[in-house]
Amino acid sequence: MYHRSKDKILSKIGYYNDQKGIMNRYLREIQNWNAHIGKTKKAILEGMSGKLRGKVIVLGSGWLLDVPYEELSKEFREVWLADVYHPPQVMKKAAQFSNIKFIQVELTGFAEQVYNAAKVYRKTKFRTPVEEFKPVIPIDLSQYDYVISCNILDQLDIILTDFLRENNVYTDPELEGITRKIQKAHLDALPRNKSLLICDVEEWVMDAEEKVSKKKPLIYDSLPGTESMITWIWKFDTQMTYYPSHITYFKVAAVYF
Repeated sequence: MYHRSKDKILSKIGYYNDQKGIMNRYLREIQNWNAHIGKTKKAILEGMSGKLRGKVIVLGSGWLLDVPYEELSKEFREVWLADVYHPPQVMKKAAQFSNIKFIQVELTGFAEQVYNAAKVYRKTKFRTPVEEFKPVIPIDLSQYDYVISCNILDQLDIILTDFLRENNVYTDPELEGITRKIQKAHLDALPRNKSLLICDVEEWVMDAEEKVSKKKPLIYDSLPGTESMITWIWKFDTQMTYYPSHITYFKVAAVYF
């Protein structure tokens, strides 16, 4: 568990409410999400090839919807699930596997910096320069034989930048700069030759007839290992609740490097 002060910070920023929202959306879109989930699991299992079978870690394990934890448990000596919050239902589900372990960690390493910047601004109107945000490596990934970044790269910044936006701390270009820092720090932390990165790379906004009205790139850094990239389309929101009156799809990429 986190130290009480850090837990309070994460709660105020909005991390724990976000976990509930993910499950609610899954239940509304279960058929469309299951196709994406199946492709994610397949990529994870295929990525085991050639890896030592000591320790595997999943970054962004969440509700375990897209994590083939049973298969990983059979193949690896230790399976580590890392996320900012592990729902009790998930911990109960995994308890039957003695080699599955949990790490509660804020995966960007930027949360406290963001919270403090907003706090300072509210009190003094001083805007901490974006250049002062420094990457913090929350987990030493070098000790793992297989590292899986599971559908989080394009989402790591959202709660943090939304919090800063709500507090009117930075302009949109400055917030994009923070997003770039967060994504780059995550990519730099993934060890080469034993990592799998799965992430949304493009957002498609469409009308009710599924005619694309806008495509938006979601990754601000070049991805490693693009020669081994596979892609698919995730029908994320067909009920038009993410963007009113619009359907939202994501283009997803899985990269081994």
